[in-house]
Amino acid sequence: MRKTVFLLLSLLLLGGGAVGVKLWAGYTQPGPLTQDTDVVIPQGNYRSTIHTLQSAHVLPSGMVAEYIALLAIQLTRHQGQLHAAELSFPANSSLKQVLWILRHAHPVLHKLTIPEGLSAYQIQEIFENAAFLTGQTPLPEEGSVQPQTYKFLRNTTRSNALASTQMAMAHTLESLWQNREVISEIPNKHALVTLASLIEKETSVPEERPEVARVFINRLNAGIKLQTDPTVIYGLTAGKT
Repeated sequence: MRKTVFLLLSLLLLGGGAVGVKLWAGYTQPGPLTQDTDVVIPQGNYRSTIHTLQSAHVLPSGMVAEYIALLAIQLTRHQGQLHAAELSFPANSSLKQVLWILRHAHPVLHKLTIPEGLSAYQIQEIFENAAFLTGQTPLPEEGSVQPQTYKFLRNTTRSNALASTQMAMAHTLESLWQNREVISEIPNKHALVTLASLIEKETSVPEERPEVARVFINRLNAGIKLQTDPTVIYGLTAGKT
């Protein structure tokens, strides 16, 4: 590395202004990238980082472009360390912009949406199909995952990602439980989640749900069966469809 920098500085001194103009152009002119692109920068040295960016067409190819990039990294090292992460590079990013991104940009976050009304098996399948996650997905307990959109770094393990969705659900459920209207037919949090799931499956119209809830609670109070299709369907499929 020191030899490379020494050589480049020597060339700069020998070549005078013409070399300086070329180096400055290589540092500031737009790069070859034709569209915004996410690139995974692996752990390694400066050369491996540059080669990764050249392979992704973020930086120009060739040894001259590589040496200019190495020199620019050395001369701007006071601006911070380069980071290994999945980063987003805008189209036509200059070397100057690329180095700023490598030092200061936030890693790319990937969205994972858990819709309402899914069974544990269906949620497990969503995690398994998320290509940016790694590892196996444990089968979650029914009703333990908060339905919403989450954001994860690439290579987050599926077990950790699932745990974060369950933690979100636990916090939400605790808040709802503490502020609930006490009803003897709903003795615990598990019963609350189960009843809410049945109501959600029974009707997709939000305005109808309070009425459906009252019907179910009245049936529970009277000691009769709920007589709702979702319980039958779940019993036949175990939530796999």
